[in-house]
Amino acid sequence: MVNAHVIVLKAANTFAEYPEILKTVENVDGVVAAEPFLFLELVVASAGHVPLRFALKGIDPQRAAGVLDLTAHLKGGKVEDLAHDEPPAIILGDALADTLRVRIGDRVAVMLPHGDAQPAGRPPHQYPFHVVGALHTELAEYDQHLALASLAAAQQIVGRGDQVMGIEVKVKDIDRSDEVAREIERALGPPYDVKDWYELNRDLFGGRRP
Repeated sequence: MVNAHVIVLKAANTFAEYPEILKTVENVDGVVAAEPFLFLELVVASAGHVPLRFALKGIDPQRAAGVLDLTAHLKGGKVEDLAHDEPPAIILGDALADTLRVRIGDRVAVMLPHGDAQPAGRPPHQYPFHVVGALHTELAEYDQHLALASLAAAQQIVGRGDQVMGIEVKVKDIDRSDEVAREIERALGPPYDVKDWYELNRDLFGGRRP
């Protein structure tokens, strides 16, 4: 499972206090582990392909394995490899890697989309990344458009300091994920919004919890 059981978001533009929120979340009964994440819509290019849009998810290389079942979906490399930072490491969806014509050991350049935080008339700044693995989920949207990097590397690109988008959580019993989500919400209070996997994918189930 490459998605978490529960997600904690915030109804505000800043989420710098996430280390304290992580501690509160991890102390809620039924929670196994939690990790911060950042999700960005960016552009990636390689020596063998022109720039194309993709989604970069910044995760904590040390915490992610306890929250997400990524290892089962990796065709090469380890989540912990994302901790490498000279240059920063990246794991590409396998179909995205094929499109870019890159393999493990190659480099890609990541950029903000044209016009995002770029002075007029200047080419976008390129952030080099070292490919350390490939991800295969059997979900075309992920395999063709998703990549993983460390939270620190993603934060450097967006340039807003030590901020995150949210916190993702693994629970002991997925059938109780909604109950645990409500417990987390009560523990945190406003302005935090907590959703379980069903709420995030309600349309797939026609509004009925399986």
